[in-house]
Amino acid sequence: MKLQNKVTIVTGGAGYIGSHIAARLAREGATLVIADLNLKGAQTVAAGLAADGATAAAVELDLCDLGSIHH
Repeated sequence: MKLQNKVTIVTGGAGYIGSHIAARLAREGATLVIADLNLKGAQTVAAGLAADGATAAAVELDLCDLGSIHH
């Protein structure tokens, strides 16, 4: 597991490509933060990864809004 003890943030993680990237990182042992404008979608992805044994959390994030980043 190349990424064990590493935390990764996947922006756009609720989308098709982001969710697949997150799944690949999870298989390598990473702890995941699924960040997306679509919080419900990010939560769904994080829950699916957790059900498969990964450690994952979801956050609502808009990278175009600095206020969104600082909370």
